[in-house]
Amino acid sequence: MIDYRFEVFIGNDILDFSNSLPSELVAVFTESDRLISNDETEDDDMMPPHTYEATVRTIRDRLEIMGYTSDQWRQELEDFKADKIEREREFIERRREFYDSHSEVEREKLAGNHFFLVAERSSSERWVQTLLDMIGYQWGGFDRIRSKVLNKLMLDEDSVSIDIPFSDNLSLFRAAVDVHPDSDLVRFEFGNDLFRFDPDVEIQYTVIARSNLLEPAQALQRILILTEGKSDSKLLRSSLQRLFPHLEHMYSFLDHSSFRAPGGTGDLERLARGFAGAGVSNRVIVLFDNDTAGVAAAKRLREAKLPLNFYVLSLPDIEIARSYPTLGPTGMTHTDINGRACGIELYCGKSALTAEDGELCPIQWTGYDRAMERYQGEPLEKEKIKERFFERLKNSPDPESDPEFSSICLILKMIMGVFWYSAIHAERQRGEGK
Repeated sequence: MIDYRFEVFIGNDILDFSNSLPSELVAVFTESDRLISNDETEDDDMMPPHTYEATVRTIRDRLEIMGYTSDQWRQELEDFKADKIEREREFIERRREFYDSHSEVEREKLAGNHFFLVAERSSSERWVQTLLDMIGYQWGGFDRIRSKVLNKLMLDEDSVSIDIPFSDNLSLFRAAVDVHPDSDLVRFEFGNDLFRFDPDVEIQYTVIARSNLLEPAQALQRILILTEGKSDSKLLRSSLQRLFPHLEHMYSFLDHSSFRAPGGTGDLERLARGFAGAGVSNRVIVLFDNDTAGVAAAKRLREAKLPLNFYVLSLPDIEIARSYPTLGPTGMTHTDINGRACGIELYCGKSALTAEDGELCPIQWTGYDRAMERYQGEPLEKEKIKERFFERLKNSPDPESDPEFSSICLILKMIMGVFWYSAIHAERQRGEGK
């Protein structure tokens, strides 16, 4: 059986001692806080010691930026104190009903007054210190409860488990560091009495802790779709609203117009790198055109190994593009333009792509990409293609089964299927310690 434990200390106080990673507490540390062991006597088959250490001042400053302030936990404690004292008063009043003699009632009343006097006059720091003593005693640690009155008030009605006065573990963490001097050390330790390990695996507990906290939130956040231009965003957003209205609230498309965001392949690549560099936590899909420039940019971004919450896509290959009219120096020919000239307009359906003369709007070759060794192209009458598409999207009685929207559906379903694989991939990487 694997025997391991996670421990969080503040000075000599134990804040957590358990068999599961205390993610909320550990996420306040960083990998730069990790202490490297130089013990050459360690068993090669055992997990090397893992200790993260920072001063109380460092942890307090980080919690402050996270929004966990001194005023916050003190107000939470005051609310808790008022509620507990009121409940205790009501309990004593009920007990008095069982006494017949006046002397016993008076003794109970005096005892009650002393109890409330201690509870009301004890400082916030004394409450927190008593709580830390109780937590240490609960984990088999320190038997030095400082106040029997406060100890009684912070026990649940069953008098077994501790009734924590704070809204969450980080609020408790802030209260705990506030009652220690700045120079005290806050330590996270991984104990490993019998735990065997792969020596080639580098376990970064702070990274795992942040992932544990972010993943549930990411599941509720909108997935951000970054596209090459405002036309792409508008067309896909409108299609999603019409074809999959029950999923519209789960996606957000970059609004190029409102924020005057530049368009184009190069700008999209720079934007994606900027978002990744800024540590954007949303799940992000970077969607390039299925043309020469887009395929090249998508390849560069995939090789850049963006964070796991980023996914790089190109518009998919489609049947109509396998033999499509193109206009170049040698005149009109039919060729496969998948990966060479498939911008969003090529996914608007055959009716939208058909010009007034009854022929498909041809692709005009515009340049040669030496790195990709292929030409770049785009369709003529781009605006008219989109006008015809939006008109049909608005008026189609049954867009879900309308064959004119099959290519757009292909894009949307590709987008909607992305993070099933990504979640599995991320979990596998985490399990392997990579």
